[in-house]
Amino acid sequence: DENGILTIDLSGLTAGWKVASDRKPGCSFAYELPAYGTVGMKTPYNILSNAVTDPKTMKNITWMVNPDAAAAAAMMRVSASADMADAMIFSGSCTPLVFAVDGLASYGCTVTASGLTAGTTYYFQVGDGTVWSEVGPFATAAEKDYTAFFVIGDMQGEDAKTVADFAGLMNGEDFEYDFGAQLGDAVDNVGNIAEWKGVLNIFGSDIFGKT
Repeated sequence: DENGILTIDLSGLTAGWKVASDRKPGCSFAYELPAYGTVGMKTPYNILSNAVTDPKTMKNITWMVNPDAAAAAAMMRVSASADMADAMIFSGSCTPLVFAVDGLASYGCTVTASGLTAGTTYYFQVGDGTVWSEVGPFATAAEKDYTAFFVIGDMQGEDAKTVADFAGLMNGEDFEYDFGAQLGDAVDNVGNIAEWKGVLNIFGSDIFGKT
């Protein structure tokens, strides 16, 4: 326009563009505008419970969802009943996750529920307010005089079976873990969605998914 501002409608863009000004006497640097396909399920998946500052009264849940199937909105319904009666509603945010190696993108969403009661089992759903996950349970930490946690060190792809064995051992313990930490190297290339699928499948299931 008269102010030298270029406005481009990128909706429907299926391939990357390069944009540069050709106004005389010279040309600007070329800027690449990549376009990504979408990936993922049409309902929330890779649903994970994460660390919070007060696990007795708070719970953070993250998930992924296909941008073609859901809005960029994050909501969580929390109820003391499995039928989701009298559910409390909490809101959060969604961020585009780009997997440059694959040329694909998904939404990553997060919500933190607060004001919960210690030592209580709740039921929850996450979604955008229209598209919801299935109902699942979580429990807040109980009032107690000790903290139980586990640490998993540097791991590689071939360690997946070992981690599954650890899960079997921990399931046999007579107490519940408050939190766990994995020290990294489970994903070598953050732009490769296949590497994320492996680690999220591990830590989103069994005792890891509940901790």
